[in-house]
Amino acid sequence: MHLSLRLSCGVLLLGAAHAATAQAPWPTRGWALSTAEAQGLASEPLDSLDKEIRRGTYGNVDHFLVVRRGYLVYNRHYENDYAEITRGFTGPLGCGHDACTGTQADDPFNYYHPSTHPYYQGRAVHSLQSVTKSVSATLLGIALQRGEIPGLAAPLLD
Repeated sequence: MHLSLRLSCGVLLLGAAHAATAQAPWPTRGWALSTAEAQGLASEPLDSLDKEIRRGTYGNVDHFLVVRRGYLVYNRHYENDYAEITRGFTGPLGCGHDACTGTQADDPFNYYHPSTHPYYQGRAVHSLQSVTKSVSATLLGIALQRGEIPGLAAPLLD
């Protein structure tokens, strides 16, 4: 069985910070809703990407979410049966459903077993691995470019 690159969570944060005059609502229990067009985006490219995801073009994507100017403008969820997708599979990064022996299934770095990846213990919480570093580095770069922090040596809590 060939496991394609698994995109655990497709997240696009477009226009993370709009002009200071924009009054974007900050999410509390959830994001304020809007349309792509109302927030300056064309919906056709988003719909096209949604169709490609449904066809499996990008592997096993579970969610496609676009936030623009503080509004949730696109939100699609895709069902994947990871027990079936990984059934009997073993590889250098772990073993899938019904393929593990001993404590392999419980290993938190077993990237093929559905109890640990992509949903941690079957909950709607993804194991993120290095995604957090990429998002943090992107946000740090934006803050540096805008002059919101003096440099990379600035203390985090300041």
